[in-house]
Amino acid sequence: MKDLIVASVWFISLVAINFISGEPTQFIWAYAVPVIMITWKHDLQWGFLAAAVGAFAAVASGAVTGNANAGISLAEEGLFTFAQLSAIAIGLVLGQKTHDQFNNWIN
Repeated sequence: MKDLIVASVWFISLVAINFISGEPTQFIWAYAVPVIMITWKHDLQWGFLAAAVGAFAAVASGAVTGNANAGISLAEEGLFTFAQLSAIAIGLVLGQKTHDQFNNWIN
């Protein structure tokens, strides 16, 4: 339960810092830390939920704006952010499973 609170506070803090500074953080790892933490402690479904909240936080704080010149809408870039954060969660789970299987094979 504490990790969910910490992840929520992290996302809220990112949004607040982005609004206060006027210069949104576009570094994906700033949004990935809570996704990694939730996925590590729970499972992939919770990781997807954290990825969705992270993508929403990025859109809400102005870090994701779309690109009219390239024909990319805000929704498309928001979905791309969700895909990046989800890929991090998937990679973490696959790494955990590979590590567990390797340890079982050695023993």
